[in-house]
Amino acid sequence: MLEESIQLAAKALVFEHNNANTWVTLKSMIRNFLNSAFGNGAGCREPLPTTPSAFRSASARR
Repeated sequence: MLEESIQLAAKALVFEHNNANTWVTLKSMIRNFLNSAFGNGAGCREPLPTTPSAFRSASARR
């Protein structure tokens, strides 16, 4: 699913000049997309915790 999403988004650049600016744009777009996707739990078997208490150590919750 991630690969397909990136391929679809990259089609917007297919007729752009093959230069440094195009590659910077493409790499930035992919980096932002993946950071957002993984921040939302993509690639995880279980959803990521969203509450601040979930990030405290087990001993701190006792």
